[in-house]
Amino acid sequence: MPTLSSRIQGALWGLIVGDALGVPVEFRSRSELEEDPVEDMRGWKVHQQPPGTWSDDSSLTLCTVDSILKTGWNLGDMGKRFCQWLYEGYLTPYGKVFDVGGTTKLALARVRMGTPPVEAGGRSEMDNGNGSLMRILPVALYFAEAPFPMLLQAVSDTSSLTHAHPRSRLACILYSLCLGEVLKGRSIPQAVKIVAETLSSPSTRRILSPALSGELPTFSRVLTGAVIGCARDEISSGGYVVDTLEASLWCVATSDSFSEAVLKAVNLGKDTDTTGAVAGGLAGAYWGVESIPSRWIEILARKEEIFRLIESFTRMLTQAVPFPDSYWVLPGKVLAGEYPRTKEEDASQAKLSNLLECGITSLVDLTEENERHSGIPLKPYHRMIEQLAAEKGKKVRVTRFPIPDGGTVEERSMQEIHRFIDTSLERGDSVYIHCWGGHGRTGLVVGTWLVHAGLVSGKDAIESIRFLRRKMEDAYYPSPETVHQVRMVEQWRDF
Repeated sequence: MPTLSSRIQGALWGLIVGDALGVPVEFRSRSELEEDPVEDMRGWKVHQQPPGTWSDDSSLTLCTVDSILKTGWNLGDMGKRFCQWLYEGYLTPYGKVFDVGGTTKLALARVRMGTPPVEAGGRSEMDNGNGSLMRILPVALYFAEAPFPMLLQAVSDTSSLTHAHPRSRLACILYSLCLGEVLKGRSIPQAVKIVAETLSSPSTRRILSPALSGELPTFSRVLTGAVIGCARDEISSGGYVVDTLEASLWCVATSDSFSEAVLKAVNLGKDTDTTGAVAGGLAGAYWGVESIPSRWIEILARKEEIFRLIESFTRMLTQAVPFPDSYWVLPGKVLAGEYPRTKEEDASQAKLSNLLECGITSLVDLTEENERHSGIPLKPYHRMIEQLAAEKGKKVRVTRFPIPDGGTVEERSMQEIHRFIDTSLERGDSVYIHCWGGHGRTGLVVGTWLVHAGLVSGKDAIESIRFLRRKMEDAYYPSPETVHQVRMVEQWRDF
């Protein structure tokens, strides 16, 4: 049974390998490939690229990985990196783009001209190519353990950067939900069944927009599981997003190994690189990185740089919390919890050192100056953590935004906290948000920031925090804590 780390690495390497296997035979028909099937890594042919060359599928996937590593989930940063790829050759095999879809190209031109990323993607019926599905994998991995509303919004908006039609967005959501189940060790048939049950529940239907719900019948072969029992000639492999999703699920479900699945995907013909990439992501997640033939990885262009990105991303996604009463809001980037100092000096140093080891470089302290609990003042920690960081050759910022215990702040003050968190993330920092117990004020800031970041509605924020805190020792404790705090989160808007 592959470990979670193996599945994450397998998904990313699997996508790139599947892409590279398909590049030389892109646009070849199924009948042509039946006469001359792809059985190993090839080169040249259609795009005149050497063996191991990957295309826009992998480039945009790697851009997304790099963006998440630096800033967490940030569509603005993602859009900038996509534009760097298209116009400057960033994260391409050899410094030049040789393959790009029309919908993606137009959307990135809009981003370059200043259109907000979430509004840049094509919205017409003709904009339902597979250009967002092919790059959604890192976001699906990043939010695999997140509350459903957060995953739904992040995946939908990430698709919208280039492909905003609800059909394309729903395809990305279905793929992401299936991937989440595969990461738990479930087969494709099992994953599809669970996803269908999830999407048919009243609580999920409440969250799905009418536009997304209206597209569910388009994916009936997926949601009923019928696609898995289809014959090969019933599976299409062009650039239409529904076809690519169906083909990828079919290839993995009807195969007994990673190699069989990706070669089956590529040899379907037509959009060979993207079908190979999307199927390869699922296959790698299911069978693990060990299942991918090493010769296919060894021949990939820029494999050392890819290795560093995938290793860093895997560490981010599998990073444990520094102490029991803390939780990741965004893996590796936003942490929340209790006051990080105790009465004992040694325990305090250990706790603060753990924060630094988790990569925390910016702390948001919501306690008041000289705050007391049970008549005892909280021991300050700002100087202690700065000294510990200096000893490790690191820098750390601690900024106080005082909120009364059990209370709230004015909207303007909350916006200032949000701006500080945003700026810290854009700078590449990882942020720890805390009050005293990590319940009331911390939940207030986390909840309003999630709404501000566009990841949940105010109505869904409270339940999302409860889900994020589910593994904490004091998960039973309400967060936020008071009626006024809950009301502020539920009613929060970016004014």
